[in-house]
Amino acid sequence: MRRVRDDVSHVWAHQTQDSARSKCGNLFFEGSVIYSYGYHFPIARHYKGAVLFTTRDYSDTTAKHKLEVRAAIPWPHERVFTVCDVMKDPCKAHLDDYKCRINGFVEEMAKGRDGTMAQARRLHAMLRLIDEANLFAETFKFKTRFSAMKDINELRAKVESERARLAKIAKKTEKKEAEQAEKLEKWLKGEHVSLGFLPFDYMRVVRDYHVDIYEGGVFTGTKLADVVQTTRQAIVPIDDVKRIAPLVLKIIREGRSWKRNGKQIDVGDFSLDAITSDGLVLVGCHRFKKEEVERFASVLGL
Repeated sequence: MRRVRDDVSHVWAHQTQDSARSKCGNLFFEGSVIYSYGYHFPIARHYKGAVLFTTRDYSDTTAKHKLEVRAAIPWPHERVFTVCDVMKDPCKAHLDDYKCRINGFVEEMAKGRDGTMAQARRLHAMLRLIDEANLFAETFKFKTRFSAMKDINELRAKVESERARLAKIAKKTEKKEAEQAEKLEKWLKGEHVSLGFLPFDYMRVVRDYHVDIYEGGVFTGTKLADVVQTTRQAIVPIDDVKRIAPLVLKIIREGRSWKRNGKQIDVGDFSLDAITSDGLVLVGCHRFKKEEVERFASVLGL
């Protein structure tokens, strides 16, 4: 059980207990990770003597939580690295994000639209970020290293090169997304297609599916039944989905958040874990967007 405290950020920073939450409940931590409002927004995580701190933003209150947590981290005893995903162990995606942020400074400086002082502040911020990125790479044994450009002409050349590279990537990404959307449309219509990775999950009804029957833990045969299949190939009874759908729809349409707290709502072999205030429904490893939940409710005639 998480204990209620006024100094949650400091307790997390020093890891003096396993978990705690603020009195209003919107800032809490479990183990190495501290969260704002829910599990959908981890602010920071202790990792091998360092702290991985999110670059993401969510709301004004979450911004205040981030400031509070950052201020509680002992300095300079702990190294703090700002990363795009604190739940991932240090990886190439983090290095790519550092590169993207550094290039953002480069592009703004190359435009030369602001005054000297603004450019100087931007340059200082870029150099600090480069130092952090190199320390990140060194700490976690990556070979990648980052460097600053020597003059504005080199900056501008770098910008043009980066624009061309990003345009090429965007074109490939657009083509891949179009192909993925076409495959998903076929899958939703009942066709057998290989979808690959999808950031969010989708559902379809499969009629007359062979369902295994067990009695006392012993397999006794199969029967034909209508089921719901997800893009992760999970199968759940259609009656279970219809049973919880009204509750889920009510919560997301009211813009409320919900999290399992003692009461378990089963959906086949899974359970409803959480619903975020922006309508993201979490069921086991599945992540259903609000739009998909409402689309599928319409398919079921709800």
